[in-house]
Amino acid sequence: MLLWYPQFQVSKFEITNPKDLADAENSYRATLAQIFGGFALLLGLYFTWGNLVTAKEGQITERFTRAIEQFGNEKMEIKLGGIYALGRIAKESKKDYWPIMKILTAYVREKSPVDRNPSNICKISTEIQAILEVLSDHEHPDTDVINLDNVNLNGARLINHPNLKFVSFIGSSFKKADFGWVNLESTDLKGANFERAYLWGSNLQYANLIGANLEEVHIGGADLKYAKLVRANFKSADLNGADLKEATCKEADFTNADLQNADFTGAFFLTFDQLSKARSLYNTKLDEDLANILKEKHPDLFENPITEEVIRQRMEILTSLGAVPFTKE
Repeated sequence: MLLWYPQFQVSKFEITNPKDLADAENSYRATLAQIFGGFALLLGLYFTWGNLVTAKEGQITERFTRAIEQFGNEKMEIKLGGIYALGRIAKESKKDYWPIMKILTAYVREKSPVDRNPSNICKISTEIQAILEVLSDHEHPDTDVINLDNVNLNGARLINHPNLKFVSFIGSSFKKADFGWVNLESTDLKGANFERAYLWGSNLQYANLIGANLEEVHIGGADLKYAKLVRANFKSADLNGADLKEATCKEADFTNADLQNADFTGAFFLTFDQLSKARSLYNTKLDEDLANILKEKHPDLFENPITEEVIRQRMEILTSLGAVPFTKE
């Protein structure tokens, strides 16, 4: 083709000079050679890329098999290695993401079911803690639900802004768990038990907390905008600085709850009876009509709870612990 095609193309121009004719043919040949060379290069790159993808998939399959074997090992250190290896594979391979999530969550549901006895606070095992860390280190799509319903996660601890968005924790127990700054946006926590848990600064926007137990929970500074708090128990809870704008608060129990600096602007079904039982409404943002009637009937709720007596008691505690408080001379 490189021999006759240039001759055919050049003949159309009726070149009579032999030297010019030869130069034109050679120019066509050089151009065709470059085109064919470029095509061959692209074809080679395509097949090389395909081979690399196949090789990578083979490596991931091998790693997946090895991680599952480690996960099933009786020795804790090997089991933990398998859990964290599965977590890394889930980040690298979209194809293996959901199978890995389902394997890990099925293990949690089987090995750590919730204990309905309120007197029992059985803390989670080391491998369950590791699985929870892996789950909280992923951006979970909302195309499917990660099912951790009715599981025991008492005493669990997550740090570094963990992400549990879109996870289902219906009926699960988080007693004394440390979930500070956790992302629980749009999470289903219906009937969950957070008694005495630490959720400071957490994101609970749009979360379903219907019937949840949050007694004595530390949830100050949390974002609870648009959350469903129907029949939620906030007895003696610390909600200092929490954002509850447009949350649904029907029949929620705020008895003895610290609501100072909280924002209830636009909250639905929030009543005088609910807030009159709170420990403090100091600097709390409320809809005007509700705030006026509460200030009229219970003005003491709006007073600054940090009195000189409280400061004195705290200074005494610091002194007893060996701390030297700063004082002006």
